[in-house]
Amino acid sequence: LHRATALQPSSGIQAAPNISVDSKLRSSNTADSETFEASNVKDYSSEAAGLFGNIRVPAALFAGASAGAAFALPLGNSDGVQVGMIKRVYALLMMGALSSQIVAVVISTLTLAAISTNRSKRMSTSLRSFMDEFFDFEWISCRLHFLGGVLFFSLAVGLRAWVTIACPIISKSALGIILSSLFLCLSFWRHLEGDSFLDGALQLPIRYYAVLFRESKKSKMFAVSLLLSLITSMYIVGNINHVYQYLKLH
Repeated sequence: LHRATALQPSSGIQAAPNISVDSKLRSSNTADSETFEASNVKDYSSEAAGLFGNIRVPAALFAGASAGAAFALPLGNSDGVQVGMIKRVYALLMMGALSSQIVAVVISTLTLAAISTNRSKRMSTSLRSFMDEFFDFEWISCRLHFLGGVLFFSLAVGLRAWVTIACPIISKSALGIILSSLFLCLSFWRHLEGDSFLDGALQLPIRYYAVLFRESKKSKMFAVSLLLSLITSMYIVGNINHVYQYLKLH
């Protein structure tokens, strides 16, 4: 009887839930999370400037290379349909690469100047949220034009190698080198972006035109830019058959 009486308090303590300890742990985790978020709230202007600077320098180099190679394949009446179409596509790709990289250089330069001259504090919890809140349009535009310019430039170089190199083995090999390098770049993009690569690659131009359309309602200059872009695209698509028929006759 004495042994049973001695064990009863011990068994009662084990069965009772320790509510006070659990509540303290939950409150402690919540406090730690709030403290962590509060410690990350700061001005990410310097980090944002680094992102735009990383694009401005290579964009300027690609712009110079595109300007020098834009007119490297003069058009001739005796080119034929295949070579004539390739030369025309090459010219459009190079002009697209040149204009895209110029836009990337201008946007990054102006944004860097705006960051440097800004005196007010722009506080945010992370660099991503900072870019989304304060430089969403600039970052989307800069990134899209830089990546698009690199893509146009790579494809144009491959077409130029295919047309200008007389040896068919070497010309096809040069085109294969360009394509393999292009897919390697896309693979690294996929590796860094993870599962969001496809969504990011598709959503980037969609987000750009959505934001551009939104800004066009506020500024006539953006509206003119968007309108000219649409008119030019429709003009090119609408005259593809005309160019094809012209090359067939000559």
